[in-house]
Amino acid sequence: MADRIDRSADPVRAFAGRARPLRARLPEAVMAEWPLFAPDWPFEPDEGDGALDIAIEAADGGYLRRTAWGEDIRLDHARDAANALAGALVEGFVRQDEALVCLHAAAVRLGPALVLFVGDSEAGKSSLSLHLAAAGHRFFGDDRIVLDLSAEPVAGLCLGLAPDLSRQPRGRRRAGRSGRGIGAMRYRRNPAVSITEAEDETFLVLPGTEEVFYLDPVASGLWRLLAEPVSREEIVETFGAAFPDRPAAELAGDLDRALAELLARSLALSVP
Repeated sequence: MADRIDRSADPVRAFAGRARPLRARLPEAVMAEWPLFAPDWPFEPDEGDGALDIAIEAADGGYLRRTAWGEDIRLDHARDAANALAGALVEGFVRQDEALVCLHAAAVRLGPALVLFVGDSEAGKSSLSLHLAAAGHRFFGDDRIVLDLSAEPVAGLCLGLAPDLSRQPRGRRRAGRSGRGIGAMRYRRNPAVSITEAEDETFLVLPGTEEVFYLDPVASGLWRLLAEPVSREEIVETFGAAFPDRPAAELAGDLDRALAELLARSLALSVP
């Protein structure tokens, strides 16, 4: 694999692995989409030696994802390639320890226990986990959940995967302001959160833990919009009208990242 790919000029990044870092050569366009899928997966210093585990390269107007252990996958867009990178990293992480297994599931921490929701694609795993996070439970992971079978009891490993906000359960669409169903998920501020503004900067304080969160300009604008229940599509539409010169995909990605962060930390809530 290294002989085929190491000629690329794209930078190599080292992601935290189970036994050693996972080395990946990645285009900047793919890394720009990476926070949508695993914003909290830790990086490690790249020692500059050793074979690559993963490589994504531009090919024929799209992207080609290669791994040291599997078949090549062709992808149309940078966002698809970033999602494929997340899948490859999880697989590479699990392959480093025979005691680990990966489930297609979402998970939420309920008290001392980790509750998993296992099901087919678009069955509602992400939506259910986000609803529980909005009710005050800690969001744990989405789509790919790794379990350590050697632990007693069995333990879940949080790899920093973000909730998927782009998919909604099928068969739950009703007409709304944007023309899609009012039954689709909508979001608003958590009214229990305290707000502090100083010199044009916004800070939120989560009650109970007293954790303080700084909001960047995108998240601050989103926070103001969440004063009333609003859908993801309405959020993107409003920001698109306010920033017509921003590329639509880039703007939507920034908003998805900001909204995922607010939901995962229970600073924002989902509502019917």
